Amino acid sequence: MVNNNSITRKQTLSLLIPGLLGPDFTDKENEPAIPTLPMLETILSRSRLSITDQTGYEAIVFRLFDVECSRVTDLPVAAVTRIYDQDSNKDEWCMRADPVYLQAEKDCLRLVDSKQLRLDQEQADALVAEIMASFSDDGWRLRALTPERWYLSLPATPSIRTTPVHRVIGRNIEPFLPQGPEGKKWQSLLNETQILLHTAPVNITREQRGELPVNSLWFWGGGILPKINRSNWVEIWGNEPLLSGLARQSVTPTSELPASFDVWQQNAVTTGNHLLVLDQARSAVCYQDFEDWRQFLQGLEMNWLEDACKAIYDGSLEALHIYSDTGHTFRFNKKSGKRWWKRKRSLGYFRQKYLQTR
Repeated sequence: MVNNNSITRKQTLSLLIPGLLGPDFTDKENEPAIPTLPMLETILSRSRLSITDQTGYEAIVFRLFDVECSRVTDLPVAAVTRIYDQDSNKDEWCMRADPVYLQAEKDCLRLVDSKQLRLDQEQADALVAEIMASFSDDGWRLRALTPERWYLSLPATPSIRTTPVHRVIGRNIEPFLPQGPEGKKWQSLLNETQILLHTAPVNITREQRGELPVNSLWFWGGGILPKINRSNWVEIWGNEPLLSGLARQSVTPTSELPASFDVWQQNAVTTGNHLLVLDQARSAVCYQDFEDWRQFLQGLEMNWLEDACKAIYDGSLEALHIYSDTGHTFRFNKKSGKRWWKRKRSLGYFRQKYLQTR
């Protein structure tokens, strides 16, 4: 169904899809069969392609808002998501200190992220109080603004480089521990927090109930609120914290994620460039869950791409842009659809050609 009122508008829909190309399976010989997705394959094959050397979800989001960031320090994710979590202190430096579970294996520790822990706010506050009882004299100010996202403010900016937590999920943490001039110090602090959390009453109760304890923190994304040079978006669709934080900072209108292209088109009343994030595949990629990724792609095909292409061909949508976290942007319009000489390639082809380690 096409919204006839939209035919006179000039609208572009940009889909930000982290995890689009799926998990990078280490066992190539036994890699599951990639599903056939005619519309996605047509779009990827016939689009105008642009490539940036910036990869990873956070870097792509900051680029979409033309944010000024240093290449030698962390991207200031914490300062931005703190806006989304409605913290009033916007000017101080902070980093994320997210609760995680480190699963011990025979030769390494593997990270399980906070979404899998299903903490409630009372538990999060109690654990923060345990940590602050030992570290407040060092100038720490740790707050659980949500059960999943904790924030650490310090009297001085540490000289470390960190890794976004989602890049470490399910992996050996050793290569991703804090680095830089104060890296060893922060690795020691990490060990100290683990010792404290081991005997925390909340964790003891959780283990008695058969739940995973919070046995560590993951420090990442430190910085101050960055400057946004400009925002080219008339509206942001979706509730992902980083994207929504930048939308609030740039005073860009935001709306709930629609269920389908048809629902979006009926509600998108503003002329211009609309940015929508479909981030359901991120967890599937992090945990190497092929079935979840396959289901996401089938929903993407049926609920978004088929109707979006129809809207392009009938003139009610000017263009569709797809941004991947691998640094690739696919720009598709009516002219692109007529590029019959561009042979349609399988999704497996694009995985082999473009998939990068996130």
